[in-house]
Amino acid sequence: MGLVIGGGIGVYYGAKEFGRPMGHIQVLAATSFKGINAIQLYKTGEYLAAREALLEYVQMLEEVTSNPSYGDPRISRTDLALTFTRLALLEEANGNKDKSIKFMTRAVEEAKYTRWKDTTEKNLRSAVETLDKYKPSGKAN
Repeated sequence: MGLVIGGGIGVYYGAKEFGRPMGHIQVLAATSFKGINAIQLYKTGEYLAAREALLEYVQMLEEVTSNPSYGDPRISRTDLALTFTRLALLEEANGNKDKSIKFMTRAVEEAKYTRWKDTTEKNLRSAVETLDKYKPSGKAN
């Protein structure tokens, strides 16, 4: 079922992106790959590697968000909100309260530019916890 839905979404976005310059597609693909890698490192709990990967992903997302030719910025802003939440949780788990607060504040701010109705810290934490408990196969950890 997941493969059918994923394949359908891939076909839709592939058709949607077909008219875009190849450079745009390459940037979006690289950004997606960076995000997958960053989340995998985050899930391993290796603090320094995860932090570095998440921050690199933030830089790529900010580039995509700042350029309207990449599409609706609310999509990358959603990823920014989730990534800043992961950074906040990572810092919190490593006893860095000030950094955690800074990242969570940024997460809440980014979430305000998405389609989410509830952009509170509680909702962002819940969203990340829900998303991160699933493996790519769709089975719970």
